Amino acid sequence: MKRKNTGRQLIIGFIIGVLIAAIFFQIFLRNPSRDNDDEKEIKYVGSKNSDVYHELTCYYVDRIKIGNKVYFYSEAQARAAGYRPCKVCRP
Repeated sequence: MKRKNTGRQLIIGFIIGVLIAAIFFQIFLRNPSRDNDDEKEIKYVGSKNSDVYHELTCYYVDRIKIGNKVYFYSEAQARAAGYRPCKVCRP
């Protein structure tokens, strides 16, 4: 006789799946590598949908969808692109 999955087993499986997805995101998608800019380091992030740029550690960076993120190497680059500094993290 087959045993049915209990609600508890389904919840544990779901949590494990979410943790694996979070680890994958952190390892592979968080900081895109750039072949021609080996010496530069990404320090600021903006959104395609706003005119604000943030430090990488700002609370609001995690709220920007991956496809909408714009990366900058310096404050000057962000300002030249028309972005203003975040009023929370104050880069």
